[in-house]
Amino acid sequence: MPHLKQMPKQNVGLDAGGPYSSKRARDSALLLLLALGLFLCWLLVRPFVPAITWALALVVIAHPFNLRLESIVRPSLPALLTVIIMAVILLAPGAFLAGRVIDEAHGTLSFIEQHANSHGMQQVADRLPLAGRVLDWIKPRFDPHQELQRVAGAVASQASALVSGSIRAIT
Repeated sequence: MPHLKQMPKQNVGLDAGGPYSSKRARDSALLLLLALGLFLCWLLVRPFVPAITWALALVVIAHPFNLRLESIVRPSLPALLTVIIMAVILLAPGAFLAGRVIDEAHGTLSFIEQHANSHGMQQVADRLPLAGRVLDWIKPRFDPHQELQRVAGAVASQASALVSGSIRAIT
């Protein structure tokens, strides 16, 4: 028999590198764990994305101003001035809107109070018997003037709490 060269043994087990090898299974499992970990990280970060986006936008806007101030005075003062100016720029529209909301609420409550005591409601009650019974039931239990004062006080306290909370958050 002629001398045959010995052929290397072919690996036929699970470690052969085929589609079901242990290395591929391990890599697939690690890839799945990585995807799960990235998904869980996204769930943690997602609530903060709007705040981070606004912070980055403010940095882009305020950075040139801060650089100009740093060229004029020492570094700590420009940082303080930049924070104060950005706070004023952000809080001024909010304070204006809060004032407008309070004015509109006051006007609306005055309108409601004026029309709640008018004869128009009595005319509706005279035309519609069910509305008359409902109105007769409500009158002794509901004082519109007192309720409107209570609502106006609640709106005013919420507006002041909003403004003071915004100022406290910035400082």
